[in-house]
Amino acid sequence: MKITFATTIHESEISPPLIENILRHGFSGVEIDLNGKNPFSHLPSEVALRFHSRQYDLSLAEKNIFNYYRETIERIAQADYDYLTLHYGFEKNELNKEGVNFLKNLVKIGRDFGVTIAIENLKQGVTSQPEKLLHLLEETGASLTIDLGHLKSSFLGESEEELEKAVSSLLPYVREVHIYEREENGHVPPKNIFNLSHLLETIFTNSNCYFWVIELPLKEAAETKLMMEKEFPHFFTI
Repeated sequence: MKITFATTIHESEISPPLIENILRHGFSGVEIDLNGKNPFSHLPSEVALRFHSRQYDLSLAEKNIFNYYRETIERIAQADYDYLTLHYGFEKNELNKEGVNFLKNLVKIGRDFGVTIAIENLKQGVTSQPEKLLHLLEETGASLTIDLGHLKSSFLGESEEELEKAVSSLLPYVREVHIYEREENGHVPPKNIFNLSHLLETIFTNSNCYFWVIELPLKEAAETKLMMEKEFPHFFTI
């Protein structure tokens, strides 16, 4: 399995010089953080692309949110891309029927257009609770973008055993991973890769996830990528 290392940028930042800089640091992918405008113009062809939208909470099940994401899915498909990560339940601690059906319908639309719809685990709320997140994935058919920084910043971060148990239970749904140390008023880069190494090894050896997004500014993302390459040379020879 060949790993696609990606960094993350806002869609307003897309420019040829930035893409050249990303390629120069050895990244072969980019996750574009959508800001709501969705122009989908001048997308770079030199890198693999995926999309991430964090501004709306799907559990609210509002018609304007549904219309926005239906249009977004169509535009992603028209641009010949196939993956969108969304957020569910920013602060709610329980699943709600309206939100579950809302996500299920988006997953169906995504499937019709050939676009995988994924949910990201957050550091609080219902998706920070592995059993409820697993139920949401099973009920809706959504995939999972697993965010290691959110995991380690949630209540699960107090126990390595609980972290490992949570990751193992979610592995069948993992199609993308977000990598950084933890979230504290922003994403904190790892000083070394040791604190993430066991989780990274588990995901690499037990899932079909090949798109690994180092969710940090480019300089810190490149430094983290180098640490990972040094720690796990076998990732790049399989």
